[in-house]
Amino acid sequence: MYKSLHFKGDPDLTNDASLEELCQMLKSSKTIQEIRLDFEKCTKISDKGFRMVRDSLKGHHLLKKVRFCLITSMALGDTWKELITGLGRFSLMRDLGINLGGNCRTRDKGVAAIGHALKRLTGLEKVRVDFCRCCQITPEGIMKLNQGLKRLTKVTYLFYNLFGLKKVMNENLISLNKALTRYTLLKEFWLILFGCNQVTDDGVETIGERLIMLPQLQKLTLYFYGCSLTDRGLGLLKEVLGELKLLEYLQLDFGGCEKITDKGLASLGELLKGLDPLKEVKLNFGSCPQITDEGIKSLSQGLQELNQLEKLSIRFTGCEKTTDEGMGSLSEALKKLTILQSLSLSFEECLKITDKGMESLSGALRELALLQILNLSFGECNNLTDEGLDSLHQSLKELTLLEDVDLDFTECSNLTDTGLVSLSEGLKNLNFIKNIRLNFAACEAITDEGIQSLGEDLMPLLYLQSLALNFDQCSDITDDGLYSLSLSLKGLKLLKDICLNFSGNGNITDSGLNKLGQKLKRLTSLQTIKLNFDECEQTSDEALSALSASLSKKLPGVKVAI
Repeated sequence: MYKSLHFKGDPDLTNDASLEELCQMLKSSKTIQEIRLDFEKCTKISDKGFRMVRDSLKGHHLLKKVRFCLITSMALGDTWKELITGLGRFSLMRDLGINLGGNCRTRDKGVAAIGHALKRLTGLEKVRVDFCRCCQITPEGIMKLNQGLKRLTKVTYLFYNLFGLKKVMNENLISLNKALTRYTLLKEFWLILFGCNQVTDDGVETIGERLIMLPQLQKLTLYFYGCSLTDRGLGLLKEVLGELKLLEYLQLDFGGCEKITDKGLASLGELLKGLDPLKEVKLNFGSCPQITDEGIKSLSQGLQELNQLEKLSIRFTGCEKTTDEGMGSLSEALKKLTILQSLSLSFEECLKITDKGMESLSGALRELALLQILNLSFGECNNLTDEGLDSLHQSLKELTLLEDVDLDFTECSNLTDTGLVSLSEGLKNLNFIKNIRLNFAACEAITDEGIQSLGEDLMPLLYLQSLALNFDQCSDITDDGLYSLSLSLKGLKLLKDICLNFSGNGNITDSGLNKLGQKLKRLTSLQTIKLNFDECEQTSDEALSALSASLSKKLPGVKVAI
């Protein structure tokens, strides 16, 4: 007899009739303890189909875990409400997840139904409610949900997503605050208020009052992207989070909070100094235009105290006042994080960063001997030149444990073949590398010479499993460059996934596509092939179709997207 059941609908095929087999299976096995029903984008299911599912769940008294995925504009009507309310019968349930992301017809009655069901599921330990972009939900509906959450006392995991609900206000956080009063066992909490622009510092203060009373909390994620926060809100968080002495994972997103200044970053820097147990930190300050080097320096002073930190991610995308000085401060902090295993930094659109900043960062990277994952994004940093990539190349040579590298230099217009050659020489020494993603889109000075060198340096990487290369709008690349790259792939016997983007390259022809296809067909380890040659004026639709058909025939079971 089944103990678990996972059904994933097909948006094109799943309808009321096709659900009959699922319902028969549910009716015939009453020992099921875990059910996962994924109806994402299955718009052909009517009330009748959901009524059948609802009725087939009757009698499943052993259910402990339920996941419903009902994403994207489904006309669920009252049946969805009845289905959720019926969950209250399952007194043994410990884990409930409901995802209605993008379902623009979800209204307060549906949310209230979830709240009503929660009142009866007092044994729940894990709760996940996702209303991402459910734009019809009002503050009144959220209040009803929170009333249900208030009845729970055993919750250790709570995921609460109100992404894009612009009607959400500080008052909704007050009712959530009351619900959290009884969550003394909570170990992991996700609160996503992305785009809830009516949430202010007062809302942060409300949530903070309850967070300080959660002594068991180990993982915390707070998304305030696009909320109306100021430095006061960050100061309040400093006072609250500093009391969470067991915190090991912290993710804070302040992207788009345009009123945050260096003072706010100074508060976070002080906060971090007192959170010694932290092993992973993710921070987003993208599109916070008032942040300067001084703020980054204050934040870095806190980061350097985290001697147990293993993973770090920081985004300064669009912080146009950031210069090499700020990168220098951050680099000095990184040097002290000697057990760091994963690093992700984004300085996209930070137009004042130059090779000097890259040199500082590269010097810090050389100190991170345990680094396994490296993700750097410098898109549109037009003052970077080949000299900056040469500095990075020197660091890569020494990071021998790297398994995953993602480097983005989109629209760095001063980069040429010289920089790509230098960078690829650093990559060829990474004997344990499994995943490489390089983005040089719109770096128009790159030609066949750079592509050929890159291909040659990929050949020794025998453990490579995933390769993604983006040379979109690099119009001087021709069939010769594409062919030299394809030749290098033949020795990569473990390669599973390949993604190549050469769109907008007017010198690539049908002949180049044919030669690439001939080489790819020999890579029997491949599972996924994604190729983009849009707006390549000398390629034909017939050649692209032939390439797709040829690959699909020669490599059956491989997912091909062209």
